[in-house]
Amino acid sequence: MTVDTIRFIDRKLVKIFRDILRMLSGKSRPLPPSPKTGDRILIMKYWGLGNIIQASPTLKKIRQSCPDCQITFLTLSQNSGLYDNNGLYDRSLSLPMKSMIPFAWEVLKLIGKLRKQRFDWVIDLDPLTFFSESMAFLSGAPCRAGFVRAEDQRSLYTHPVLFREDIHICDVFQTVAHTLDAHNGDGQLIPIVLNQEEESFLDSFCRDHHIAQDDFLVGINVNASEVAKERRWPRERFAELADRITNTNISRVILLGSPSEREYVQKVASQMTTKPIMAAGKTTLRQMIALLGRCNLFISNDSGPVHMAVAQGSPTVAIFGPETPERYGPRGSKHQVIYKGLPCSPCISFFNAKKVHCDNPTPPCIYQITTDEIWEVVQPLLPTTSPKENINSLLS
Repeated sequence: MTVDTIRFIDRKLVKIFRDILRMLSGKSRPLPPSPKTGDRILIMKYWGLGNIIQASPTLKKIRQSCPDCQITFLTLSQNSGLYDNNGLYDRSLSLPMKSMIPFAWEVLKLIGKLRKQRFDWVIDLDPLTFFSESMAFLSGAPCRAGFVRAEDQRSLYTHPVLFREDIHICDVFQTVAHTLDAHNGDGQLIPIVLNQEEESFLDSFCRDHHIAQDDFLVGINVNASEVAKERRWPRERFAELADRITNTNISRVILLGSPSEREYVQKVASQMTTKPIMAAGKTTLRQMIALLGRCNLFISNDSGPVHMAVAQGSPTVAIFGPETPERYGPRGSKHQVIYKGLPCSPCISFFNAKKVHCDNPTPPCIYQITTDEIWEVVQPLLPTTSPKENINSLLS
């Protein structure tokens, strides 16, 4: 299913179904304010790899506040496995994303599976989707926490949380955790723990591509998901930027991306006069995360990989257009943001299902950002001399 199809189904068909469930749900009985020892907790976060990364401090706080509860994490299959090695939850479930009819069948099977688990609590971290609100109710859990709009007079949540777009998304997720008496943490994104196989992949990839331990590696993500492809900075400018970085003779450039993005990334590589390391389409999600952790600098559009790089401790330069960095920008002194902040920006929000409404085929919020502007930010972050030159200067 396309993103537009998913939006239509959620905003039209699922909304009707949700409204019917609201009418049939009746009044709720008195409920406990927070989980008790031994409770089964289901945390749902279906959409967005970057959102899952931004929700990681919330997962940590829930785990710390409910150490004796059994916590299950549910997401879409393409997002599964991110934090399975981190101890933030006890087990994970995934929902395969397929065409409409097979997906509906998978949803029915999932509902049956969730009801058999007899969860005591559902924590829904997907903001303002009728699908996740309905799934929380259909799980059968008596206690359900999730986001609502200010105008909502009634919801399927027993513990509704007012959704706010005036604060950073990481802080938004933590407001839900308050329903479990899990108070705000430090907001630090949790690094993804790699297993031995993924560490071995990183070693072999670096060896095969002659990446030395002291090479300054600059990762670049030229893509953005189908949620809003308008976030993509122009290909030819990425190619020019990558050439400038490579022509310093100090840094090496690696282009990253998923298998579905490989063709688009290859077009960027073909526009370059230098030869980058091509990793797009050659890695699994977790292998790409291993490479992100190896990068000395990561340059990206506003998309999931920039949040992964931040979590893995790599300095980043993030390019924002339709979205605002005040809500999704990387935090900390190691990270830089380029954002025009035009009067029409941001034009996407959770209230409009993150759909860009721009009459311009070349959105000015992203196309007005020049290569020179990015280079002015990137150049000071590159080493002034190569590691070998540093060694030679010390020996002379």
